[in-house]
Amino acid sequence: MRRLRHLLPTAGLTLGLTATLLVGSGGVAAAQTWTHTDATGDVLDLTLSDHDVVGAAPAPDRAEGDVHTVVVKHTRGKVKVRTAMRALPAARGWVTVGHIVTPHGRYEARAIFLVEGGRSLFLVRKPGRKESLARCSGLRGVFDRTGGTVSLRVPRSCLGNPRWVRVNVSVYDWNGDFSTYADDAMDPAGWEQQVLSPKLRRG
Repeated sequence: MRRLRHLLPTAGLTLGLTATLLVGSGGVAAAQTWTHTDATGDVLDLTLSDHDVVGAAPAPDRAEGDVHTVVVKHTRGKVKVRTAMRALPAARGWVTVGHIVTPHGRYEARAIFLVEGGRSLFLVRKPGRKESLARCSGLRGVFDRTGGTVSLRVPRSCLGNPRWVRVNVSVYDWNGDFSTYADDAMDPAGWEQQVLSPKLRRG
């Protein structure tokens, strides 16, 4: 099954989680907006062995990290992604991962939130199976614990100013060295298929 080495912390090291996603594409003035409603009660408890997923069990009563709405806006200058959950995770570390597909390739916008250590933001380019950090000084990500939301902004220039983008959002809530909770916001049956949004052209 899919490995979580790049999303989850290695045992004994500082947390290394990842976060929210967004993307942009070409068009005119306002924003093209797409809203997706995810089923609730579809969080999975993933069992890990050396960062490989070796099992998955439903955790329908878990509200933390359970996505219910994703709103993506593709504007003239940036892609905005707002992910709303029943409750934000309260674990030592958690991440919302934005899988972004453009005509130029694949990206991930990762926002890592740590109870101790603050927030880290990364934009990763994924050509094939390899990945590399992309420089993106305008990347922004914030969370609102009261409202249960994570908001991310990715400048279109960081994505090569694509004509369109397609997006998938996943939330990972680290539960220790051998387990993590996960919710794929667009795939009610699993977590690793990375079902994508329709093409969103720049508004």
